[in-house]
Amino acid sequence: MVLGLVAARPTVAPPPTLPPAVVLFHYARALETVAVPTTLSFQYTIEQLGGPDLEQTHRVYRSGTDVRDETLTSDGDRIVPPRVRIVHGKRDRYAVTNIAPRPDAYDFAYVGPHTVGSHVEYIFRTTPKVPGPFMVTQVAIDGVKFLPRVVEFRTMRDGVVGHGAITYGPSGKYWIPATATATAREANRTTRETIVFSAYDFPTALPPGTFGVRPRE
Repeated sequence: MVLGLVAARPTVAPPPTLPPAVVLFHYARALETVAVPTTLSFQYTIEQLGGPDLEQTHRVYRSGTDVRDETLTSDGDRIVPPRVRIVHGKRDRYAVTNIAPRPDAYDFAYVGPHTVGSHVEYIFRTTPKVPGPFMVTQVAIDGVKFLPRVVEFRTMRDGVVGHGAITYGPSGKYWIPATATATAREANRTTRETIVFSAYDFPTALPPGTFGVRPRE
């Protein structure tokens, strides 16, 4: 009877996959049309092990290239009032449009599809046409939105070699970072860093004075 029930269980067909060239066509188009928030706030936690160790929680307010970063906790202790740092002219380095490898700057080599339930992602290894200190080595492209789900990278700067990954996902109409991990090696020291982004909000505007408080010395 048990064998009969197992045999009668319906099988789930894997989702259909597209040719790599079609995926890259949709991917390039998605990067050109993806909505990028200009005004937002979010929270992130950062944990760093090695040189030196730290664990912090931050709340960030961004409007264009103006950023207000409030440190809420540090190594388990709540900071009251929060420590405030304000920066002007800061590029959003985690924005998908700034991180994602583009076909005009990278060569893409198809690895294959990765299926999770009814969802499929397309894996490509990437090689920059012009090497630099930051290079994307692999990208997993979402099979519905055709935007990067996971971007793996390598860095080389001043004798420090590192690697890591940034994951992305939807929040409202935006495609935003969810996690970032990195490992860097210098001489005999290894540093590991993990960032988790959460509590996103996309207001039409931020209160006056958001970027007017001078940072603490």
